[in-house]
Amino acid sequence: MADWPYNTATWKRLRLAHLALFPMCEGCEAMGRMTMANTVDHRVSINAGGDPFPSHDGLASYCPGCHSAKTARGIEAGAVRTKKPRRGCNPDGSPIDSAHPWNGGDGLLSAAAIERRMPSDLRPARIPLTIVCGAPGSGKSTYVREHARSRDIVICLDTIMQQISGLPEHMAPPHLLASGLERRNAMLRALADDDEHAAAWFIVSAPKACDRRSWTARLGGRLIVMETPLAECVRRIRADAGRQLRVTQMVAAAVEWWAANPNLVRRKSLGAEGGGPISSLSLELVSSGNGSKPPFSGRG
Repeated sequence: MADWPYNTATWKRLRLAHLALFPMCEGCEAMGRMTMANTVDHRVSINAGGDPFPSHDGLASYCPGCHSAKTARGIEAGAVRTKKPRRGCNPDGSPIDSAHPWNGGDGLLSAAAIERRMPSDLRPARIPLTIVCGAPGSGKSTYVREHARSRDIVICLDTIMQQISGLPEHMAPPHLLASGLERRNAMLRALADDDEHAAAWFIVSAPKACDRRSWTARLGGRLIVMETPLAECVRRIRADAGRQLRVTQMVAAAVEWWAANPNLVRRKSLGAEGGGPISSLSLELVSSGNGSKPPFSGRG
C-alpha cells in the first residue's frame, strides 16, 4: 500500500472523500448485508491501464474480506490468483460472482434462484405485449412512457421496488428484491388471462441474448432492445439526480450489459442502425443516443 499512487496526498484525499460518499461495502450490499467499508479500490486496476486518480465512478468501497476476494480474482493477484467463483448470492438467490456458471462460469445455480429470476410457468400474454430491454440509462422507461396508452399496463421491477419500499426510485434496499421479484412475476403470470388492459409493457434489463430469447419464448410479444451507446448511458446515469447514490453500481451494470452484447457493439461499429427482424425473433433495435424519438410500428 506504500507504493505510488497510494502514498500520495492526492490519493489519501480521494480515498477519504470516496468513503465519505460511499461508506458501505459494495460487495456486502450486493449480498443484502450492510457492512462499513474501509478500503477504496480501482474498478479498472492501474496495471490494466486504469486512471490512478479516477472520478468516484471509477472507484469502489469494500470491506477487507470483499476486497481480498476481488483482488484474488483480478490481474493484480499474482501468485494468489484463484479461478473459483466467489461465494455469495444476491437477496434473490442469484450468484454475485460473474464467474459463476449462471454468468458463464463453472458451478451450479439453485433451481429456486432460477425460478425466481425467470419463472418457468409463464404463459403467452393474452394482450399485445412489448418487452423493452437495455442497459441502465438506455431509455427503457422513457420509451415506454412515450408509447404506452392510458389502458396499458407497465411491468417494471424498479417501479415495484419503489412501491414496496416507499422510497424514491432506485433507492429501495437490496433485501426487498425477493419480494419485488415475486410481485413482478405475479403480474407477468396474470398477463395470460388479462382482459382488462389494452396492451402490456415489460421493462427488463436482460443483458444476455439467451435471456431475451427466453422471455419472448415464454411471454410472446415483441422484443425491443435499446442500443443507446454506453457513453450516453453513463452520461444519463450521472446526470440523473435520482440515481446519485447508485451511480457506481449503475455505471458498472451498464458496462457489463454492453460487454455481454458484442454483436450489438459490432453492429453499431459497422453502421447498421435501426430495426429489423434478427434470427427468429421479432426484434427492433432502437437507438436513442441522438435525442431523436425512436421508431415505433404499432402494437403487437
